[in-house]
Amino acid sequence: MDFIFFHFNDFQITTQNSDWGNFGSFVGGVAGALFSFLTILLLVLTLKKQNDAFLLNQFDSSFFNLLKIQNDIRSELTIEGISYYLDDGTHTDSKVMKGRDVFELLSNHLINIYESLDELVLHVGAVKGTAYTNNLSKINRLYKIDKNMHRESKNLSDLEKSKKAYFIVFNKHINKIGHYFRHLFNILTFIEDFSKKQSSPKQQKEILDKYSKLVQAQLSVAELLLLFYNGLLFPKMKKAINTFNLIENLKEKNLIRNTHKEFYRVKIKPPVKI
Repeated sequence: MDFIFFHFNDFQITTQNSDWGNFGSFVGGVAGALFSFLTILLLVLTLKKQNDAFLLNQFDSSFFNLLKIQNDIRSELTIEGISYYLDDGTHTDSKVMKGRDVFELLSNHLINIYESLDELVLHVGAVKGTAYTNNLSKINRLYKIDKNMHRESKNLSDLEKSKKAYFIVFNKHINKIGHYFRHLFNILTFIEDFSKKQSSPKQQKEILDKYSKLVQAQLSVAELLLLFYNGLLFPKMKKAINTFNLIENLKEKNLIRNTHKEFYRVKIKPPVKI
């Protein structure tokens, strides 16, 4: 810079060839160093981009493999159903429930257990009758719900009663649905851990949103219902449910009570107005 200032001060341009030679060497040296730096920087950015693409492809492969295992776990579930009384005095035949039907069955059991603990107070839309009370009696016998449990539940808050009802279902079928929910939680943890490795909050959110929606798409309403109450019993699952908005596709009418939507910060869909 001293050279430039000395020879070009007051707009006087040197006529010495040696000065111009030195100036050319100076510019060439600076430009060469800058070009080398830019080349290295471009190489580093290219390698990072390739590495990010490789890691994403690797994550994708592992994620969809985990999702397949989750679906296999669901498909292999089997539970012996119970016969239900109908309003005309007849009853349905008991049969083995498989796959998604297991969650439909256990969701009904959960609702009936809650109502039993709530001293036969019915949820909106239910009609109390002989068939209904007979079916509740069957549920009480199946899950060993007695008068002592009724008395213990009488002064429980709605939240504690919900947790107790779900615990009764979960405890009886822990060898079945316990594995299902543990593996589902591992998938959510896998997604969250990968999102934290992203370089910007925007990329982190994109990963969470994209893959949580893929998980949600695999879950039926009955699975979401059991997941909702599972989270009340297990704080880590509840945190994951809130993080991934997993239960956003549930509706108020799907819950045991409409007021239970307050148990989560995730917005539950209100009834559709016609």
